[in-house]
Amino acid sequence: MEKERKKVYSFIVGTMIILNILTIVSASVESDFFNLLNQERQSLNVSALSNNPQLKNAAYLHSKDMGENHYFSHTSLDGRTFVNRIVAANYTDYRALGENIGYHTGFAEANKIFSMWKSSPGHYKNMISPNFADAGLGVYYAGNSMYYTLDLGKNRNSVIINTTLPNQINQTNSTSPASNNSSNVANQTNVTGTNNSVTDSNYNFSYKISGRYVDYFFIIKDPNFYTISYSKDNQKSKVICSWLKNKNSCFLRSYYTPGKHTILFEIKNKQGQVNNNVLSIEIL
Repeated sequence: MEKERKKVYSFIVGTMIILNILTIVSASVESDFFNLLNQERQSLNVSALSNNPQLKNAAYLHSKDMGENHYFSHTSLDGRTFVNRIVAANYTDYRALGENIGYHTGFAEANKIFSMWKSSPGHYKNMISPNFADAGLGVYYAGNSMYYTLDLGKNRNSVIINTTLPNQINQTNSTSPASNNSSNVANQTNVTGTNNSVTDSNYNFSYKISGRYVDYFFIIKDPNFYTISYSKDNQKSKVICSWLKNKNSCFLRSYYTPGKHTILFEIKNKQGQVNNNVLSIEIL
């Protein structure tokens, strides 16, 4: 009995140590990221961003949700947009809002996620936009992958740090009550590798090629969804998602040898109707 208690105690202590380490690492990554981001803005004569606790909370919760539920999207599985999540975190009376998301395998690295977003025109435009005065970075580790969300905003309480530009609001790449257009942001899901997406009235499908691995993401909007089957190169198909197990989201990671491959996804609803999604990929 005493040995069992010691084992339980050791497990609890070990878990607490791991959680503390991850918390320290996340804090360090956030600090390093803001240094990189504000140095970049300063080099462009753009005012620095304040690290905002409400935006940080919204960003962290979304990264956590994506990591734990195996999806990658600006839209939560319950249908909430980044605007909904930010307002729910009590960042209100906003003038402009934006969001970047990204993920990679391995450990958290501020320089890595900064470089990933900097190399994507849409994400970079968000990071250096003078429309934003506040930001919050959320970092979450799940399944050997790091998930990142950067939420940006400006509201009536924002404090402009080292202002060097006129205070003008340009809603081209943000969302506000007067301009509810998040398409420029919502479509900016490019991360390491090749990322492609298909939007249908019944589902959202995207895939990302990273080296010899391909990650597939499905968000199902059809209430009659039943199963998704997968096959490659005319091999026997297998069911990878079902409404009983996965409800409205599905994630698959698959390894491929170099060369061209033909992939077939068969999406079936409860009435037996089938929607085939065929794609060709090339692994270098």
